[in-house]
Amino acid sequence: MIGVSTVLGARFAFLDRWQLTPLYAAVVAATLGWWFTAFALTAVSLLATLLVPLPDPRGLPGPHPIGVVDFEATLPSATQPAFGRLLYPAATPHTDVSCYMALQRHYTASLSRAFTAIASPPFLRPYLPVWIMDHWNAVTIPAKHGAPPARLASLPVVVFSHGLTASRETSQSLALSLAANGALVVLIEHTDRSGALARLLDGTTIPFDASVFALGTDPPTAAYLDARRQGTALRVLDVRRHLAVLQSVHRADRVASVRFDGLSAEEGDRLLASLKGRLAS
Repeated sequence: MIGVSTVLGARFAFLDRWQLTPLYAAVVAATLGWWFTAFALTAVSLLATLLVPLPDPRGLPGPHPIGVVDFEATLPSATQPAFGRLLYPAATPHTDVSCYMALQRHYTASLSRAFTAIASPPFLRPYLPVWIMDHWNAVTIPAKHGAPPARLASLPVVVFSHGLTASRETSQSLALSLAANGALVVLIEHTDRSGALARLLDGTTIPFDASVFALGTDPPTAAYLDARRQGTALRVLDVRRHLAVLQSVHRADRVASVRFDGLSAEEGDRLLASLKGRLAS
């Protein structure tokens, strides 16, 4: 499925939500002269929009505009890449927006539907349609993709680890607040299969492993606790990989190979060079 944001850009992503489907049908009905049907469909669309509004994650305001880009980095000694999303203070003011969901061209509906199947209350899952959260694909954030970072003397670094069944997106309001106030925020994606849908730049996914929760969590069984300890160990390795990548970027030693979604190699090199020696520990 190709979303509106993929074809027309993030600024038009608000058109890509199921609440507006009856309205689009109403336009067709009106063209055919079916006025009563058109009026009824318009009313349904308005009601759906009011009952299930489009979220608007903005974060707290700050002195800086915000840049955003998804990344993937490899280290010589690591068996897994480090990957996720960067939000940071941008160099110049802008009015751009970017998609709340990362890597939209690969995952227009997959992540929102994974949340419905994984993170919704168990007693509701049999009754929720899989598309109920698809409107999140139309959500945008006030951040410019690949914007040059602000020329601050140093950038405090915040590495954020998402929770179980979550993803890099789920704490972006906090990340936007921190970036607007001068921090570089790394929203890491975990590889322990505890997240809704971990995504690499080439479209490879690390899907959620439901078998861990099936071991029994209320009360937690010994098998579940053991599985969670193993998962936590993998999460620690994920964080250490990201810290090693950040150290490599700070030193500009090229130990870590870093790629950015939607940026050419030259643009990526300029972004990395602008961060040299400025990442505060």
